[in-house]
Amino acid sequence: MNLLIAKEIQQDLTSEPLSLAEAKAAMKVNFTDDDAFIGDLCTTSRLWLENYTGVALRPKTVKVVVEMAADEWYELPRPVTGVVSVTHNHNCVDYTLYGDMIHVHYPGIHEIVVQCGYATVPEDYMTDLKRIVAWSYQNRGIDLSNEAATLTDFPELMTQYHKKLVI
Repeated sequence: MNLLIAKEIQQDLTSEPLSLAEAKAAMKVNFTDDDAFIGDLCTTSRLWLENYTGVALRPKTVKVVVEMAADEWYELPRPVTGVVSVTHNHNCVDYTLYGDMIHVHYPGIHEIVVQCGYATVPEDYMTDLKRIVAWSYQNRGIDLSNEAATLTDFPELMTQYHKKLVI
């Protein structure tokens, strides 16, 4: 059984895929009072969508520490563009990469550093980013501690079918 011990972003994005100007245009916001807030929503929405789908929207370097049994595969953050290193007990080890899945030839705890992410973000992810930012902006300030408070329905995401199910 694979066990994720740690995940660390070693090199993150230099700029968000959804810019402040694009977010404001999608929401038809034409004033500057909420620019900092909307910019923060662009970042948090991207992080949420990346965690939801398991996809890196832009190029980044990720290190995962995984305990793997013999003859098991581990799914890396998608899409994998390159493997920087695979180590076991601080020694480089052989591995097999098949798409976004990696198989190491020794059981135990492995440190895997990969480069992943899209050079150009697919349109369905960009649409979902805009939807999540707009929903978060529209529903800001709702006090969920009040039992009578309800949220407007979260938008249906185009990328909901990209999410990996754990069986």
